[in-house]
Amino acid sequence: MTDSVLSNFVPVPIPIPNEERAVADTLVRLQSDTDPVMWPRIDGVPVNEFQTPGYIARDFPTLYPTGAADLRSERIRDVKLAEYFLHLLKYKDGRFAHHARWRHFALNSQMRWRALQEGRVYIKAVPT
Repeated sequence: MTDSVLSNFVPVPIPIPNEERAVADTLVRLQSDTDPVMWPRIDGVPVNEFQTPGYIARDFPTLYPTGAADLRSERIRDVKLAEYFLHLLKYKDGRFAHHARWRHFALNSQMRWRALQEGRVYIKAVPT
């Protein structure tokens, strides 16, 4: 049985990115006509996840290579948070579902935003 496995196995060399290839890829990217995705600025003001357009695409540039399709992007109709994350989890190439951190980001965002919507604060007036 091991002979049949060994005789049918075709080794494929693992591509190792080298310095020349990295420089060539960077030059091709710089000379292309597409606009790069802008990285978020690092400053003392935190990102407002409810009003900052494009913050998810900036956090995950490999998943959103063009910067499009962010939750806060302009759309014809409103997209609910759960629908947005569910659609991306089922995306055709599976990159969102297989990403190491995006799934946790989506779940964390949903749980926090739901808690903000459903949370109630009651204040009891204390007689003075």
